[in-house]
Amino acid sequence: MIKIAVVQDSPKYLDLNGTLRKIKILMQEAADKGCQLIAFPETFIPGYPYWVWLEAPYLGQKLFPVLYRNSVRIPGPAVTELSRMAQHFRLVTVIGVNEVEPDSSGTIYTRICSSTRTALIKTKSCFACSADSATLP
Repeated sequence: MIKIAVVQDSPKYLDLNGTLRKIKILMQEAADKGCQLIAFPETFIPGYPYWVWLEAPYLGQKLFPVLYRNSVRIPGPAVTELSRMAQHFRLVTVIGVNEVEPDSSGTIYTRICSSTRTALIKTKSCFACSADSATLP
C-alpha cells in the first residue's frame, strides 16, 4: 500500500524562497509519517494569481512583476532545489508552479512538476487561458 500526503496549505504568497522553505517542512512531515508520495496544489509556487478574476486586467498589472520574479524557471535553481528535497526525503512529488521562460517577454505558464524519488523533476505543460497567462507590460 502506498501512503500519500495531500497538502492542503497555502504557500508563502508571492515569495519563492519562503515557499521553498515551507515545502521542505511539509516534505519532512510527510516523510516522517511514512509517506511515499506528496501532492501540492495548483500553482503552489508562488501562489495563484487570484486577482485576474477580480479586477480589470490593467488594474492587476501591478502584481504581475512580483508574480514573475517569484515564479520558477525550468530548468533553474528552484527546480533543482525541489528535486534535491524530493531525493533527500525519498518522496515522489507532484507540485503546481507558475513558470516563466527566460527568453520570453514575460509570459507566465501554469505547469505541473513531478519527480520520482531518485530522478530529476520533469514538467508537463498545462493548458493556458487568457486569465492564466500574463505578459509583463
